[in-house]
Amino acid sequence: MTQLPDGQPGPPILPTPRLRLRPFTPDDWRDAAVFYTDPEVCRYLYMTADPDGAAVRARLARFADAYRKGGFTLWAAERLGDGRVIGAVVLNPAAEEGEKQVSAGYCFARDCWGSGYATEALGAALAYAFETMGVRRVTARRFAENAASARVLGKAGFRCESQEEPTAGEGRGRSLYQYALTRDEWTRREGEGLDASSG
Repeated sequence: MTQLPDGQPGPPILPTPRLRLRPFTPDDWRDAAVFYTDPEVCRYLYMTADPDGAAVRARLARFADAYRKGGFTLWAAERLGDGRVIGAVVLNPAAEEGEKQVSAGYCFARDCWGSGYATEALGAALAYAFETMGVRRVTARRFAENAASARVLGKAGFRCESQEEPTAGEGRGRSLYQYALTRDEWTRREGEGLDASSG
């Protein structure tokens, strides 16, 4: 069992061929600052970039607090080759008409884009969501200009369900696409050998 910085139980470690998904620790703030202070990364995350390292440290503390309170489950994506935290993947609880579901999200440092890390991390998070958490449906969203995320979601088996135009917040004036993947769809893909890490 993993632990949060205060000793409380944390989310489990999820291994992948090139990554180790684990809880963030306070010492990760320097690595996390590479992506959380990068406006080019954060423009796809429905958030503004953190201004400095202090803001990143505060963000990591909020992540741990949210998990303790039953909020989202977030992992640091640690690269096995060098131990660097290159990104993050999250599962955020969401209730819709009594159906147990979560929304999935991910982000990675810009110098790691195009290397398949997001596909790899999302695949592990989906397996955890469907097999361990027992959710029936996972949702995700992307901005229209984020073509790379469309490819990641497509490889994982997500279907685009709708498009919206947010009128407030960081997404104001930008087209946002909503995706979904059900447990039955994911199980069928797994049985056919079409896991998210392929391709």
